[in-house]
Amino acid sequence: MIKDDLLFSEVKIILLTPMGKSVDIDKYRVSGIDSCLMKPVKQSRLVEAITRIIVGENEEISSNVIPTKDKSLKILVAEDNRVNQKVILLQLKKLGYEANAVTNGVDAVESVRKKPYDVVLMDCHMPEMNGYEATRSIRQMAGRAQLIKIIAVTANADPEERKKCLDGGMDDYLIKPINIEMLSQVLGEIASTIGAVQGAASISDADSIEQGLKSFGDVGVIMELIDLFLEDAPEKILEIRQAIVREDYNGVRDAAHSLKGSARNLRAEGLAQVCEMLEQSAKKRFEGSAAEDRFGRVEAELKKVIHLLKNKKKVLAN
Repeated sequence: MIKDDLLFSEVKIILLTPMGKSVDIDKYRVSGIDSCLMKPVKQSRLVEAITRIIVGENEEISSNVIPTKDKSLKILVAEDNRVNQKVILLQLKKLGYEANAVTNGVDAVESVRKKPYDVVLMDCHMPEMNGYEATRSIRQMAGRAQLIKIIAVTANADPEERKKCLDGGMDDYLIKPINIEMLSQVLGEIASTIGAVQGAASISDADSIEQGLKSFGDVGVIMELIDLFLEDAPEKILEIRQAIVREDYNGVRDAAHSLKGSARNLRAEGLAQVCEMLEQSAKKRFEGSAAEDRFGRVEAELKKVIHLLKNKKKVLAN
């Protein structure tokens, strides 16, 4: 109705939905809605949504909304050393991500022009055009390229190198050889921010969960446990979110404690540890920003575990 009026036909509309509500992407776009956020809305999420609309990105639903379709993280690896490039691609595959690769900065810039990447893992020292120059070129592009997360990849651990990368327009910094846990964390945070599917759980957690499930023996029992966890864990996440909004510290503590117990039963220690951190913080009546930070880590770890369990369930079903 608003956009039917010629005076407001170009107005951008962001829909605010109740907590936990699933949204049909195609339906809201047909209705003239440009973006969608779940309440309560964090300032950073709102700014990002507005930025996406202004630069003209055809946006997927914000990560604050439960998506109805999966969105994969689009990753480009810019690395001239063939061995290093292969190692990074194998690490990404191990974490559940697919990626394209180029061997110099010129090709990296051209690839970004042609495809809407979410992340570029940018080697700083490459022939033809180095990582710093390539980053500057990408940052000068109009439109969606402004939103690409560029992660510096360098063998130089000097703090001055880190500063040079960040000052040059890069968003984060990884030191070679890349620690797979650090890579998982960086990509997980980006995936969470843009509403994309995160990679698998950490390698140690994946092995531990696999062994934990095998210990129950019977396939039927394992399938039942997976189903129970997949049903219960999202409910606990919603309970925590609602308790944070109400500043109900006991509610946060109890729900985090319950999810921690479920995680430990499955030997998902990474998830259990971040639940423990959230639980302890709740006991100390944390500030809102601390609550969001701890809760964000719990959400990120849970998404990895859910991804792993769903894959395991598919294997067992076949």
